[in-house]
Order: sequence, then structure tokens, then C-alpha cells
Amino acid sequence: MSEIFGFSGQDGRHWFNSVIYDENIIEKIKDPEGGGQVQLPTAIPSPFARLDLIRIAFEHINRTAKLQMSETDGEVIASAEDERLVSCTLDFLELFFHYADFSKDFKVIPWNLVNDISSLVGNADTRDFGEALKLFIQQDARVYNFDLTANLYLIKYKYNVIGMTSPVTLFCPGENDLKALDIRVDGQQLFSQPKPLYLRSEQFQRFVHFYFKKYTALNNLMPWLSAYVSKSKAALKNMGTEGARSLFQMISQIEDNPAMAEMSYASIGGLKIFDAAGEHLPLMMLNPEIEQRAADARQRAQTEAVKTKARSSALRIDSAKQDQENPALILRNDLQEGHLYLDGPWNNDTKVPNVYHLPVNDRPLPGSGVIYPHLVVSDLLEPVLIRLVYPVSKRFFNGNYHADAGFANKGYLIPLKPKFFEYFTVDQLKSGLAGAPKIEIRQHVGAVLVKLQIPLANGSYVPIERTYYDTEKDIPVLEIEQTNRGLIREHEVGITLFPFLRTRIPELSALYRVQLVDRNTNNQFAALDYRLEFFADTDKGYRQIENKEKTRSNKRVHNLGTKYYIVNEEFDFVSVKSPAASGLIIPDWQPFHQGNVTYDFAIDFGTTNTHMEYRTSQNPVPRPFDIGPNEIQIATLFDPDTTSEDFSGSGAIAIRESILEEFVPFQIGRPQSEFSFPHRTVLALTPNLGSNETAALADYNIPFIYEKNDFRYNSDFETDLKWSKHNTENFNKVKAYFEELLFLIRNKILINKGRLSETKITWFYPTSMQPSRVATLKQLWEKTIAIYFPPSVSVFNMPESLAPFYYYKFSNIIPGGNHTPAVSIDIGGGTSDVVIFKNNAPLFLTSFKFAANTLFGDAFLSLRKDDLGMLGKHLPHFKKELGANNDYKQVLSALEQVCLRGKSADINAFLFSLEGNPKIADRTLFSYDMLLNNDEELKIVFLYFFSAIIYHVADWMKTCGVEMPTYVFMSGTGSKVLNILSPDKSYVEQLVSRLFAAVYHTNSPDKIKIITDAKIPKEATSKGGLLSMGQTAEFELDAVKRVLNYDENGPSVKKLRYDEVNDTIKKAVVSEVAAFNDIFIHLNDDGFLFDKFSVSSRSFNYFKGHVNDALGDYLADGIQFNMNLNAEEDRDKVLEESLFFLPLIGVIYNMTNYLSSLQ
Repeated sequence: MSEIFGFSGQDGRHWFNSVIYDENIIEKIKDPEGGGQVQLPTAIPSPFARLDLIRIAFEHINRTAKLQMSETDGEVIASAEDERLVSCTLDFLELFFHYADFSKDFKVIPWNLVNDISSLVGNADTRDFGEALKLFIQQDARVYNFDLTANLYLIKYKYNVIGMTSPVTLFCPGENDLKALDIRVDGQQLFSQPKPLYLRSEQFQRFVHFYFKKYTALNNLMPWLSAYVSKSKAALKNMGTEGARSLFQMISQIEDNPAMAEMSYASIGGLKIFDAAGEHLPLMMLNPEIEQRAADARQRAQTEAVKTKARSSALRIDSAKQDQENPALILRNDLQEGHLYLDGPWNNDTKVPNVYHLPVNDRPLPGSGVIYPHLVVSDLLEPVLIRLVYPVSKRFFNGNYHADAGFANKGYLIPLKPKFFEYFTVDQLKSGLAGAPKIEIRQHVGAVLVKLQIPLANGSYVPIERTYYDTEKDIPVLEIEQTNRGLIREHEVGITLFPFLRTRIPELSALYRVQLVDRNTNNQFAALDYRLEFFADTDKGYRQIENKEKTRSNKRVHNLGTKYYIVNEEFDFVSVKSPAASGLIIPDWQPFHQGNVTYDFAIDFGTTNTHMEYRTSQNPVPRPFDIGPNEIQIATLFDPDTTSEDFSGSGAIAIRESILEEFVPFQIGRPQSEFSFPHRTVLALTPNLGSNETAALADYNIPFIYEKNDFRYNSDFETDLKWSKHNTENFNKVKAYFEELLFLIRNKILINKGRLSETKITWFYPTSMQPSRVATLKQLWEKTIAIYFPPSVSVFNMPESLAPFYYYKFSNIIPGGNHTPAVSIDIGGGTSDVVIFKNNAPLFLTSFKFAANTLFGDAFLSLRKDDLGMLGKHLPHFKKELGANNDYKQVLSALEQVCLRGKSADINAFLFSLEGNPKIADRTLFSYDMLLNNDEELKIVFLYFFSAIIYHVADWMKTCGVEMPTYVFMSGTGSKVLNILSPDKSYVEQLVSRLFAAVYHTNSPDKIKIITDAKIPKEATSKGGLLSMGQTAEFELDAVKRVLNYDENGPSVKKLRYDEVNDTIKKAVVSEVAAFNDIFIHLNDDGFLFDKFSVSSRSFNYFKGHVNDALGDYLADGIQFNMNLNAEEDRDKVLEESLFFLPLIGVIYNMTNYLSSLQ
């Protein structure tokens, strides 16, 4: 009988069916050595059989009670080799648990299952080997978790490969005798005597149990190892010792509490296992995604312990703004020792960089390497300290500046970087209170120490310091910050805020203009440009505020650079930046409290001068607009009280001058200021402005020094605003002019705690203005008012002709106007406005462009020479007298600038202003009124001008069916002509009475009284507008307006259009003018003009012989001029003024030129 070799127990002859060997059959195969053999078998069916040997060893050991070699009834359950392989695997795990102690001897070599196999297959010498490995890997993918594995790692110790990682048991020891390595942990030699897990160190056991609790995926991927760990816990329970029971309870409690497990896992130091080559060794056999998650977990666990200590460090910044979860630390070299840092008190052997090029949250903590937010000196202090050529104004926080030595007349920008305000507020910095940050700038000889005290959470401070040195040497910024030795650089720069006001009331929209003056033209910074950035505090840091930058002057062209910033949000600090240096200015805003005082304003926008009056609910008496010493609206960075005239010897006076030339004066109103209202209607603007978007106090400003000082820098001027040509460019200029007026008004109300929402504003217009122009004017006022005032503000408009009467009436200057008619004549620069009042109400009104500019302007010409006419005769006198006194040098220069513009009205207005110029000591010598009053040759021109107005008013009243007036009220800038006619008002009253008598054909007229306020002729309109506000009934302008014109039937007030002006009407107009001329000439039949007004016979005879010359031509010129002035679409509209005055303008212009030439 033949022998049957098999282990299945099946028997048969020849061929018979058999079964595949399963685990049960394999287990029944007896070990001929009885389980005591530790030599490995030599038959290796697979390159990865070693992995399976380790797996099976765990499987066998798991069947034993004590996880050790065991047999029952002579049958081996777990062999000595099983026990050794399991113990060696645990030795590898424990070795890497203590990896930090052996890292210098270890090297971990990754072997990628895809790339490295491809390399083998791609090489002809190793292709067969590679193909074989590839086949086994693919076939055994599920058995050995190769489908979840990216890499296997070979482990070298002192240049010998001792094992590798295993996707089924974490580690796979090599078959070499590892005992010879003599690796010892806690005094015990690894790879020598087998030792189960429950007999190993408490720390290591806790690590293994927590590890499998943390990475639950291992329970499925490595069930044999997982089962071994569970059995070890059970064996621990059965040991019976106190220590074993205690460890068992700890493991059980923590395994039931994942959060506690995570904390314990991190606390036992087991994270050292992650440090091998920066990889997570136990899981590196899994796919990349799992590897990355594990690596992230390692990083979090590593850093969390340090972060926890950092969060409790005594060096954490006390800031409500910052992230409270990871509060930033403040670190510096040479820090006072004793502050708790991480593991203990701060040690000055720990070196702190003075500058980082990493974000705050990405910085490694000095002495640790863990990424945690912290600040150093260069995060907070600038490398360069900007010295100014003046002391800083008290309206700005000066950084607690002290001058122990050196420059006492200079100041500094605050060298803080904006990052400071990510942690603290401006109010905290300025307060100086305990627990708040503090700054001090202390000047010594040749150096300035800036000391910044940063508050800590424990109530103490860390001082951050930088010393800045006054040296000519250029040092790179990086070197400055690395060495913490700063530089001082002097800059000639000025900054002015307008307005100096912050309300913190959202309903009151914030509106600012900020002026930046760059006077660095002759120093090392001449090629550099400055800019401003504006910032506001927020709960979690700060934010930059949007602004618009406008360049007004270029320093490379005008020896001065000016920029203007339009800012429409409240801000807390401003960064002054240039390529060379940066610094901060911090306005010391004052608390704002809304009051209950209300304001009313009246604005008389005039051709020559503009005037504003106001009254309040506390003081109802109208008075000119002013800015007093307690309501200054601008804040200059330089201290106006202590800054020397030459700006500390720098000569940078342009910083001060540019404020008056391009911005806003400190004060307005007499006697405290040389600037006051009424003020010349003039706008300064950037040359070659173009059609880009423009803004007041950026591209334009009202130059309050006009007619007082010369302009040294970069401005053009526009005086013809009210009657400028009807187009968009001119509308923008008028709007800019209105803007500044309203800006000043708004600021005055708020600075005085007034109630902006209840403001009332009245503006005026001449009734001679075409309705389309009035509509445009109305639109400009309303749009501009809407920018600066809330919708609740009350806005009124009133014809210029009405207001003066109400001023005289409500001021009790006149008793009349109740039962008999009274006439108000307001002679302005461009128009004269006339109203008949009866019973305190307007009966009729009219207006015409026959006013002061008729006498002092250029008629229908756009340009003339100042050597002709009135100016040709009297201008040399003023130039001579101004030039004779060195104190008037600037005034003379200003006059020359006006003369260059070639507009007679501007030059004459300047000459009239000299008498009121505060710089002029001898008012009589510079009185243009007096000079003209004494000019007997030109006197007839002024008489003719005035008489024409009176004659026309009388003819108009008669045509309207109104009886002769008792009173004539005179107002307006042009009414100053009365001073030129005669110092005796009774003579003028006789002239008026004679003219009315001639028109009304009466031989014995009652003497008509003239009422005027010679001191304030221009103010009457604004004052009357205020006094009548709310006290005058509404009326329809068309119902009372009457324009006197002429046709073949004589005078008439019926409406007339330009396109109806035919030859018949023109002839009638010329005839009426000739009739007036005849009446005027006959006034002197009794020598009245010679005796009462000192008219020379020579001028009278010339006048008499030529007054009727070319009247028709003058009329045609006037009609064409008005048609050009108005919009094309207005030419078929009703005439808003009489044609009577058009020929007279030509007469006066040419008569003045001739009579001025008489010697």
C-alpha cells in the first residue's frame, strides 16, 4: 500500500477529489519542533511573505491568554517565533515612540509602489524583477492593503536596514539579529527578550491604546494588531497589581471620552513618533489623503501644546481688538527677565528678530519654532523719523514730545506704523491712562528716542524702543530695521484739515478737504512726492478710507507742490507717505454735542461783491458772516502761535502762504481779521483745468487774499461769475463758489453746536436775469445745498430788489412806505434792481444791467488796456503811492497781477478796496471815492449815470400809474456813487427831485428824500432778506414785474421779445434816450451841475456836443452782447430788462475815455 502525503484527512486511490487547504487544515499541521524553533523556514512563496509571517504571528499570539508562547496538550498555539516577531514589532513601535533620542542614527527611505516599480520595469536589467513585484503587488493588493498604500518605508539604523513599515501590522522587522544593535529604552534592551505590550512602560502603553482610539481606521485595516491591543488591555486587568489596575482604569476612562483621549494623547509625549523625516510613520503606508490628514493632525497636536502655553504667556498683548483665541505676544531683545514666556521665564539668550518679512500669524516663535502670532519693534515703529520745520499744533497729538536738547522749535510726525491700530485705538493712545498703550518722543543731542509702552494682559508693560539718529549718511531701510537704529530726516511739508470737526453722528454726513503742501524743492527730497492715506478705527483693527486726490500745484514747476484730498468719511489718523519716509498725524478731535441753536443765513451773490449775513435763535440781529477766534474751522499741522515767520530758519513760508492763497483763512470778520464780507466775487482755480470732474477747495477756492496780497504760486482767477456765458464750464465754477460758501456756513453751525437740520437759507437773484438763468441758478443752489445740509433745511429765494426795503423798514430807519409809494433802488456791480413799495408790500419791480460795471467796466468789450479812460488817468497815482512805501510791496504786487488780467472792473474794484485794506495806514491818500469826487472832468459821467437810473425809474413809475415817491432807498455796492457825486446828500436829493419833476411834468415837486446806509450799502440786501424771512407774503413775480420799453406810441410796460425788436422799436429807444439827454443837459440851465457838483465847463460842453453821437450803434452793440450772453433758446423769450440803457453804456464808455484824456 502506497504512502499518502496530505493534511486534509481525505483518502482514495488513483485520482480523487480533494479540497483546498483552508485555515482550519493549516492549523492542524503539526510543528515537528514543537513550537520551540526560532529559525525561520527557508521556503518563501512571495516577496511579501515576511509581511504575512508578522500578521500570522499576531494571529497566533492573540489566541493565548498572556500573549506569549503557549501550547495545550502538546499542540502549539503560539510558537516562540510568533512571540519573538510580535515583540520585535512592538520594539519598532516603541523605538519610534522614543524617536527623538535616536533620530541621528535613523534614516527613513520611501519606496513608492507606483514610481519605483515603474523605474524597475523601465530598466532592461531589472525589468523581470519589476514585473514580478508588480504582479505580486496587484494580486496581493487587498490582502496586504497595497490598494490603500502609497509608500513602503525602509528603516535604516546606523547604515543597516533593520526593517520596514507594514500596511498590515505598522512595522515589519527584518530577519537579521537585531539584538546586536544594542538599542536601549529606559534601560531595557530592545530586540532581545520578548515582552508583551502590557509589561512595557506605562507611557508607551497609554500611547498605543490612545493611538488606536484616535485612528479608528486601523481597527479595520489592521485587525490582528488591533485585537492584540485589546487583549493587552484585558491582560492588564488580570495582572492584579495596583499599578496595572490604575493604568487599566485610566485607559478605560479616556477611551470612553474622545476629547480626553486627544488631550492625553498629546500630553504623554507620544507625538515624537511623528518626527521621523517629518512624516507620520505609522500611517505613511496609507493613501496620500490619509497621510495628509495625519500630517495635519500631527502639526495641530504639536503646536497646540505650545499655543496653549503662549495663550497663557505673560507677554501676550492686552488688546480687545485682536483675536482672543490666539492673542499676539510682544517680543523684543533685552527684555526684562521674569515674564513667563512658554515653558518658563523669558531668557534673554532667546534672540528675537527686529524685523520680519512674514505675516504676524505665520511667524515661528523664537526659541520654539511653533507658528504663533507675535510682534516685534519693526511692526510698530517706522525706520525713519520725519522732523518738521515747525512745532506741531495743539490740535494734533504730538506723541508726548519732549525736547531735552536740540531743536525746540521743531516737531515730529508720529513714527507709528498703521499695524499698531490693529491692536489699539487712537483714543487709547492719546489717553495716557493705566492699561492703555503709551508713546513718548524724547529729543536729545543728535538723537531722538521713541518709546512705545505696550500693555500686557497681566497689567504690566513691554517697552518697545527705537533711537533715531540725525546723520547725513544714507542707510538702507532693511539695515535700519535689523539693527534697530533709526534715521532722522527733515521734511518741509505742511498739512491742513478743513473742517476741524468730528461729530460721530451718522446723519450728519462727513465732509472734509485736506491740504498737503510740499516745500521740499532744494533738498534731497526734491524729486519725491508725498501722498496722504486716511484711516478709521474699527472694533477689529482699522480700515482705510477712500478719498479723491487733486493736484493743484506741481513743485517742479511752481517751486511748491500742493495736493488736496476730498474725504467724505470721518477718520482717526492720517498716514503721510513718501518713498523716503512715512509718519502719522493724529487729529485731537474734540467731543461734539448737538445743541438747539438754529441759524438763518442770507447770501447775496453779487457781480462785484458777495455778502453773507446770519442770525441765530439766541441773537436775532443780523450780522456779517464771521469766523471768530473760538470757531476757527481749519487745523494746521504747524502751531500758528509758536511757528516763527521763517519756519525755523528753513524759509518754508509757503506752507503758511498757500493756506491763504489756495485754501481757507483762519478767521473772517473785522476787527480780528483782514478778511471780511462783503468780499470780492472771485474764484481762484487751477490753470488749464480742463473738463475733468472738479471740486471746491480742491480745484477751486475763494481767494480771500484777493485785492490784499499778491499770489505767488499757481492760480488763475475768475471774477465774471454771475453773468458769465451760459455754459457747463461756467456753471461748474459758480457751483464751486457756492460750495465753499455753504461749506463755511455748515462748519460754523456745527462748530457752534447748532442744529443743522433747522437751518434756513435765503439767496437772491436780479429780476433782469433771464428765467432760464434764474432756473439754472436755482438748480445750482439746491443741488449744492443738498450736499452740505440735510433735506429738512429750508431754502428761500428772493429778488434782489425786494430785500433792501425790508432792511430799512424792519430796522426802523424809515417811517414811510405805508400809504405813499417808496422806491428802493439797489445798484449792484452788474444789475440795478428797483421796487415800488406801498403799504409795506411790493407794488411793482424791475431790473436792468446798468450798474457799477457800466462806469468801471469795459462796456461791450471783453478786454481793454489799463492806460485808457478812468484807469489811464488815476491808476498811476495808486501805483506811485504804493511803490513809495515798502510796507505796501505785497499790495502793489497784487495790483500788478490784477492789471495783467486786463479787466477794468477788476482793477477799479481793487482801487476801491484799498481804502479798506488793513495794511493801508493813510486811508485818505488811497481813497478812490475822494479822488473821483474831486475829478471835475469826469464828474459829469457819474452824474449822467445816476441821472439815467433816476429818470428811467421816474418814467417807469409814471407809465405804471404810480404817483411820485416820498422816499428813495439806495443800496448796493454801486450806490457808493453817491459819495462820488457829492459829500452833501441834499444836493443829490435836489437832483432826484428835479428829474422826477421833469418826467411827471410838475414845476414844484416835493423834495424827495434819499435814505441810505453809507457804511453798509452792500449789506442791505442780505440783512433785509433775513429780517423779512417768514414775514413777507408770497407773491408771483410775473404779477409785479414790469419792464419799461418803447414803441412808436411812447413808453409802455407791455412785454417784448428780442425777435420783436425791429427798427421801429430801436428808433423809439434812441428817441427816448435823446429825450433824456435833453432833460439832463437842461438841468444845468441855471448852473445847477456847475454849482452843486463842480462839473467843469469843458467836460459839460464836450458832453453836450457829443452825447447823442452813435446812439443807434450803441443800441445794436448792446442787443448783440445780450444775445451772446444768454442761451440760444432765450432769444425768442420776453425781454427781462429795458432797452433804454443799452445806448447809454456806449455813451458812458466813450465819454469816459475822452474826458479822462483831458489835461
